[in-house]
Amino acid sequence: MGKSNKEIVLEFIELCVNEKNLDAITDYVSQDYVYRNPPYVGMGINVDRNLPDKIVILSVKAGGPSDGKLQVGDELLAAEDETDKWETLEALKETSSWGHGKIGTTVKLKIRRDGKEMEVEVTRSKIEGFDVPFNIVIDAFKHYHTVDCPDHKEEVMHIVAEGDIVMTYSQIEGTVTEFDRQAVWTSSTVWRLADGKITEAWGVGPELSYYYQLGYKIERPDS
Repeated sequence: MGKSNKEIVLEFIELCVNEKNLDAITDYVSQDYVYRNPPYVGMGINVDRNLPDKIVILSVKAGGPSDGKLQVGDELLAAEDETDKWETLEALKETSSWGHGKIGTTVKLKIRRDGKEMEVEVTRSKIEGFDVPFNIVIDAFKHYHTVDCPDHKEEVMHIVAEGDIVMTYSQIEGTVTEFDRQAVWTSSTVWRLADGKITEAWGVGPELSYYYQLGYKIERPDS
């Protein structure tokens, strides 16, 4: 008799997450795996903020408001909406609020594409979260558990299963190396399995307590 879906998820968390046996990931996660990010209001783009001298677009949501207007590799130079302006690289990196706001409001962007500067207008809308495929998820998973938070430990407090769905509620603790601070937080994940492997996941991440523990300061948007 094969393992139950509950047993597969629990084994994955213990072996790959807690014991850091990263070579075993493909024993539990399908090559067709997709992580489903939550919806939000915005422009439907992902950007790379880690470059020292620029911000570039990493992906554009198909069917979203930026589709056909912005392209992967575009460099973001400035942004403006009806209430604010972000005219420097420092201002753009400091916050992501230029990408968010009310549905139907317009953001004017200055970008550089193929060496030429141009202006583009994008209307914010409800964006279905980006689906993140297997290779990107696994690379991020390995980096997180070896560099970002190598002592990450997850204890499953509750687990329920029905059909091909398993849901876990976990308590997690670890040291975030970027800030050299420890935190304890909770997380819930919905897992879908097929043929003995994890094929989809939806996650609900930590609340504000996690960020306070790391030293973040949360301010009102109008402060």
